[in-house]
Amino acid sequence: DLHAIETGEHDRLNDEYPRELKQLTNNINALLDHEQSRRQRYKNSLADLAHSLKTPLSVFRGELANNHELENLKKTGYEQLDRISTLVDYQLQRASTEGKSSLLAPVSVGEIIHKIIGSLDKVYKNKNIHAQCEIERDAYIHADEGDMYELLGNLLENAYKYGKQEVHVIATSSGNMVKIRVEDDGAGIPTRAESYIIKRGHRIDTQAEGQGIGLAIVSDIIMAYEGNIHLERGRLGGASFIVELPRI
Repeated sequence: DLHAIETGEHDRLNDEYPRELKQLTNNINALLDHEQSRRQRYKNSLADLAHSLKTPLSVFRGELANNHELENLKKTGYEQLDRISTLVDYQLQRASTEGKSSLLAPVSVGEIIHKIIGSLDKVYKNKNIHAQCEIERDAYIHADEGDMYELLGNLLENAYKYGKQEVHVIATSSGNMVKIRVEDDGAGIPTRAESYIIKRGHRIDTQAEGQGIGLAIVSDIIMAYEGNIHLERGRLGGASFIVELPRI
């Protein structure tokens, strides 16, 4: 069976092994599924990156050929280079997402949240944001720590950025799921934009510059971990993002 996998004849081990080997074969299959999923994400991200770069490069090339005013050329050039840099960063993050795997060690959601809030309190010191956390002790997820920092960091930074004075974070666990709610007291998000902002598979290069890049990363990570995210009006009056992730 392993030789058949190496030669590409099979993708996984079959299910006909004796009970004593079941745990081993299940772990091998989980590892194979995980690696196959990562390879597919790399392929998709590289294809999307190539597509995303075509427009800014075309604009830049056109300006170089037709624009004889140096200042306008410099302005357009810097805008397009910034756009290219943003797209590259996004696609690299998307490609490097680990994704769901029972072989990953458990990470503490609460510990990550507290560290991120500690950093954001310094960055947004002038806003005097009050962050209130309600986190269950057993809110653990088998996940890549970097993915969780990226996911929770983007949600919390949005709350600090658009909130006025209050940010609430609630993390609970129930059965095989961990539920995380991040809400602020800002102006909220217009109803017409709610589904658009967290729409899975929405191409980052079709969004307005600087809009939704962090949330696009959040959606991609949640999709890789087979979780869910939705947006609603929070109790504080602003946006409330609810994320549900499987513990294993």
